[in-house]
Parts: sequence; structure tokens; C-alpha cells
Amino acid sequence: MIAQINKGISIKFIIHKLHLLKEEKLTAMMTYKGYSASIEVDLEAEILFGRVLDINDVVTFKAQTIEEARQEFQNSIDDYLEFCQELGQEPDKPFSGKLPFRTTPEHHRKIFIAAKKAGKSINNWMDEVLIRAAEQAINT
Repeated sequence: MIAQINKGISIKFIIHKLHLLKEEKLTAMMTYKGYSASIEVDLEAEILFGRVLDINDVVTFKAQTIEEARQEFQNSIDDYLEFCQELGQEPDKPFSGKLPFRTTPEHHRKIFIAAKKAGKSINNWMDEVLIRAAEQAINT
């Protein structure tokens, strides 16, 4: 189950809700400075466990409340960026803006025609269509 969780909710309340819903796993997302993290509930340890996504380096954190998880995530990102600076290394960036895409020749043709009908390049058309679909999926 993926959910948007309000700050200040305790881990005990979340665990109680998971048991009521008969869910085994609850995942939430947070973003900070362009980095995203997934937050999961560890039922046995009764903690929130977070991991920064889409970078090669491992950045994790844990907390007891949503607000504490948010703060620990932000602290972890700030510490990671500071550590990289101290080492003189570029921090791993979560997204490059390049998205490799493969499809069938038939789909390619349909995408080309749709883009031309819209008066756009394939790249601009796909960006517009995909971001609209992504925003719809995120907001439901």
C-alpha cells in the first residue's frame, strides 16, 4: 500500500492502521533538494525506515514519527552533500533528464504521427504526454 502520511502520526498509529487494513507493507515518498526517498514501516522494530532512491550511493535513515522521518531524510541528504564536498567528489544525482525508451516499430510510427499532428517533436510530445500521465498517477 502506498500512502501519503500526515506529519505527527506515530509509528504505533500506522502499525495499528496496517493491522486493521490487513496490509503487510506501507510505503510513502518524500522529496528534498531533488532527491526522493521511500519510507517503509518496519512492523517488527516499530520504526519508519527510509532509503534515498535512484542514486548509486546508499543513504538511509530511520525514525519514530513522520515528522522525524522528514527531518532525518533532510539531514541525511545534507550530510551526504557535505561529505561529497569534503571528499571533492560530485554527489550522485538522482536523475539526468535522459530517459532511454524502446518500443516496437508500430508504436514508434503511432507516436511519430501523434507528435506531428500536435505540431511537436517526438521528444516534446512524449514529455508532455508522460508528465500528464505521471501527475495523474501520483495524484490518485
